[in-house]
Amino acid sequence: MLLEQTLSFINTVLVVGLLIIILVYVGVIAKQKGWGVALKAPFKPVMLIPLIIVGIFSYIRLGINFLEPSELGVVVSVLSPGGYNNKVYRSGLHWTFPFLERMDRYSYAWQIYEMTANPYETSSRNNSTNNKITQTTINTAHVTDTPVKARTADGQEVSVDCSIIYQVEPDQIIRVSIEWQSRYVQDFLRPIARGLIRTQVSQYTAAEVNSSKSLALERDINQQLRIALEDKGFGLERFILRSITFTPEYATSIEQKQIALENALRSEHEGDRIRTLARADADAVRIRAESEANALTVISNTLQSNRTLLSYRYIDKLSPQLRVMIVPNNAPFFMNLPLLDDPVTANTATISTPRIAPSSTLTTTPLITSTVPSP
Repeated sequence: MLLEQTLSFINTVLVVGLLIIILVYVGVIAKQKGWGVALKAPFKPVMLIPLIIVGIFSYIRLGINFLEPSELGVVVSVLSPGGYNNKVYRSGLHWTFPFLERMDRYSYAWQIYEMTANPYETSSRNNSTNNKITQTTINTAHVTDTPVKARTADGQEVSVDCSIIYQVEPDQIIRVSIEWQSRYVQDFLRPIARGLIRTQVSQYTAAEVNSSKSLALERDINQQLRIALEDKGFGLERFILRSITFTPEYATSIEQKQIALENALRSEHEGDRIRTLARADADAVRIRAESEANALTVISNTLQSNRTLLSYRYIDKLSPQLRVMIVPNNAPFFMNLPLLDDPVTANTATISTPRIAPSSTLTTTPLITSTVPSP
């Protein structure tokens, strides 16, 4: 490409220079000998020599073809019996006869055919409008198209965004040129890819497409597309399933179902937590009851072997503030004497039992008077 641009620039300079020289020469002759002689001046041998030189250079420029490292050339020739040269031209400098042969260039670098609703995610060179691919050259490396509309096995409509990375096989370039020329993306790759995608999506339900089985879907499309491309002289690097979009109604139903499932799982988890706490409380009550029963058994056995222990525990539990205990004849009880701690009345503190009416049938004890000495 760089060599061709350079040769075109030189050829343009030569042509323009030759025209300027002719005009200047004709003008000078017209002033000297008139316009009749001046109009015949360009056809003199002295002026035909530069014209022939420019013509030869232009012819050479048209016959020189330089192929880039990623390009292949196919020569269409009227000199060949079949109308084309059987030789595959690879990168480098090549010669073709102008006006008798033409070299068509094809790229065998990896190319991308993309079907997406969001072409701004990639640096596309070509944009699609109304399902039509815009392809200006044979060497288009990146073509963008609309996403594929397909239906699942249960009738749900989905939109598939995907990318196909492929190349023209170098040894099949003549076949591709004869069968498809520059139309292989529009007339072959596009219909075969979209048809295979629709066919494979129809083998799965919407739930399966929205699950891990989408990997199996991508693998199936990749295998089928590879076979179809290799049969026509193309090689497939990879089919990439970018995304699958459902209709808004179905997407909303899936979201609601997922929310309901999460709520159910949350409720089940909460129920498990409550049951676990209830079992823990029941175990605690059972263990506590068993401990108390065991303690009571030990106490009962101890009291049977040592009955004085009960009196000891009774005395040990009495309040430390108790100073005097009065025990009646048949109803033992104790009484706290708060005045004993008073330093003023401590020397004269007197405690007596209440009198009992004569008619009472209870047995009374004699009056007991006690004087507590001061400490």
